[in-house]
Amino acid sequence: MAHGLRVILFNTEEDYGVTLRRSVLECGGTKIVAEVDEPGVLAQAVQQIPAQLLIVNLDPNPEAILPIAGEVAAAHPNLAVFAVSVSTDGQLILSTMRQGLREFLTKPIDPETLAQAVQRVVDQEELHHAPAGGLHLGMVGGDHHPLGGRQGAGDGQAFGALDLDQ
Repeated sequence: MAHGLRVILFNTEEDYGVTLRRSVLECGGTKIVAEVDEPGVLAQAVQQIPAQLLIVNLDPNPEAILPIAGEVAAAHPNLAVFAVSVSTDGQLILSTMRQGLREFLTKPIDPETLAQAVQRVVDQEELHHAPAGGLHLGMVGGDHHPLGGRQGAGDGQAFGALDLDQ
C-alpha cells in the first residue's frame, strides 16, 4: 500500500470530518498534512503545503465547490484530486471528470475502492520519480573528447556514449 502519501482534506461538512479522516487513515501509509474547511483558502493551502493527494468533499454544495477543486487540479497537474459526494448523479460525475479530478467516490466511501484509488496515485508517484536507467548518449563538439583523447577523424565532430547510471 501507500508509503507516506501526503494528503490534504477539504471538507465543509462538520459532521463528516471524522468519517473522512478515518477513511483516509485506514488506507494505511497515508498522512493527513492539512484539513481545510474554507473554499477561499484551498488554493493557498495546496500551494503552501506539499501533498500528493487532495480529497474534496463536494457536499453540501457541489455547484460551488467543484469549480474551485477544478481550478486547483488545473493549477497543480501533479496533484491527484479526488471528489467525494453522497450524490450519484451522472452529470455531477461527468462534470467532476471534466474539471480534471481523477476519482469520484460516493459516500459512504468503500474502503477497498479508496485503497485502490490511493494505490494508483502511489504507483504514478513511483513511476514519475523512478530513475531513468539505460544508456545516456551525448554529442560533443571539437576534436577532443571531454574525458580525454582525440575522437573522430579530424572532422571536428566527436561522439561519446556514457552510461551515467553506472
